[in-house]
Amino acid sequence: MIAYDPELAPESGAWLELDESARIRSVEAHHRAAGITPRNPRLHAAMHAVVETQLAEEMETVNETVARLCAEGLSRHEAVHAVGIVLVSHLAGLVRPESSGTAAVEDYFRALRALTAAGCRRPPPAE
Repeated sequence: MIAYDPELAPESGAWLELDESARIRSVEAHHRAAGITPRNPRLHAAMHAVVETQLAEEMETVNETVARLCAEGLSRHEAVHAVGIVLVSHLAGLVRPESSGTAAVEDYFRALRALTAAGCRRPPPAE
């Protein structure tokens, strides 16, 4: 297992050598150590792992989106979350009988290109 830090890109070769369960365990370990307690830790870690794998595999649109969101002011961790949210919504669409795998991938990339840091920021809660 490698030490995962969402603020630093893992070394691509080392990340891709891990199997998916080791990637997820690495993300879970980081979140536990950082005191981050997502509602569903396993699902949260899996989302991180998939986005990090897409980045390590040099999926151009994913890499460009994370770089752009960071340039717009998001932390790398926030950018990974933003991409993950888009990813999860598009994965949900894949289970629909009318979905087309190729169209879904293009829809995912289109949504990533439209993603902005401003759109990812939530307004502060009302007091």
